[in-house]
Amino acid sequence: MRYSALSVAALGIATALANPTTAAACEPEYQVKRGDSLSEIAERFLGRISEYRTLHAMNRDVIGPNPARIEIGTVLRIPCPNGEQAFVQPEPPITEPSDPILDAATSDRLNDWHALIHSADLAALIDADAVEVVDIRTTLEHRRGAPEDAISLPFVLWRAEVDSASAMPNTTKLAIEIADAGLTVDRPIVLVTASTSLQDMARASWVYWILKSAGAEQVSILNGGLEAWREAGFGLGPGTRRSPVLSASLTLSNDWRASRDQVGQISGGQSFGDLIDGRDKPVFDGVAQNDPLLQTPLPGAHRLPAEATWEAGQGRSGGEQILELLKGQPINWEVETVVSVAATGPLAALNWFYASEVAGIRDVLVYPGRAADLLSGPGKLAPTAALQTNSQ
Repeated sequence: MRYSALSVAALGIATALANPTTAAACEPEYQVKRGDSLSEIAERFLGRISEYRTLHAMNRDVIGPNPARIEIGTVLRIPCPNGEQAFVQPEPPITEPSDPILDAATSDRLNDWHALIHSADLAALIDADAVEVVDIRTTLEHRRGAPEDAISLPFVLWRAEVDSASAMPNTTKLAIEIADAGLTVDRPIVLVTASTSLQDMARASWVYWILKSAGAEQVSILNGGLEAWREAGFGLGPGTRRSPVLSASLTLSNDWRASRDQVGQISGGQSFGDLIDGRDKPVFDGVAQNDPLLQTPLPGAHRLPAEATWEAGQGRSGGEQILELLKGQPINWEVETVVSVAATGPLAALNWFYASEVAGIRDVLVYPGRAADLLSGPGKLAPTAALQTNSQ
């Protein structure tokens, strides 16, 4: 099932027929080279990543039971798509459009990329095989139905381990999970959640922030989640399993991350910048009586509850409402470094997402730890009165 009647695989074959330079005599064999994966070989020779299953079935005697384990030098038999000729995608991949109308629309969507994407635009990109769809819901939810070709990488894989003192995920383990899922981070990525609830958006914002820190240049969140997807009339399928990639490495940049020391320096006035405290409204209203630290304001921080930012971001005019909310804060967004802190890393990432990615404000950072941790232990911030804002 695709979301349009026009097959992208057919377009690729049509292009090859129209342009002899992209067609080659059927090569019955291919020798695996360093960096190859079965999915990449399938896409190059057969036009679709999912055809790795065909290659695996035909070459199971030399590959073995695990399609992820292909050794350099292995000679694979390659089937011909039409029994006569194999169409080999040159390196680098062709960028010329095969169908001017479809490719122009796809190019426009990719060039006019936004941090939030609507269901119709995502469906069109899926049809054009121009996007990676990552479902961060639980594995069980994914099995019950997901957009076509969606990869399951649950949120639990992107957060810190329970027994870890770090707020960040284990990058070695996360890299392996990403590789096993067959995700290619250098392609446009759209994150899928169940809904647009505060929790779902916070989790999606966190994963978005991790992927951007890992070097992904085009990441987006499905606006409204799968609730909006279904309301727009798009169906759900079983998702997909990709052929795992052979290499697994992940390095997270610090370009959008603030350290505890950096937060302390801004709080104490030793460094130029501002802090926004994104903890929920009940914290400041004195409702959270069970933990005194939850009621302790961060020194010098401006109150901007993640809940208020999330509410302003709902609906199609969310971008304008976000800008209005942020402009109402006593912060010089144009010249100051602003660090988002909250009760949890994902909630801090939520304020960062709306300020940095939706509103387009530069130099907004995430403190991935908990706000309460800044007020306890060695080097804790000295409590003072919170700065008032216009968030309420």
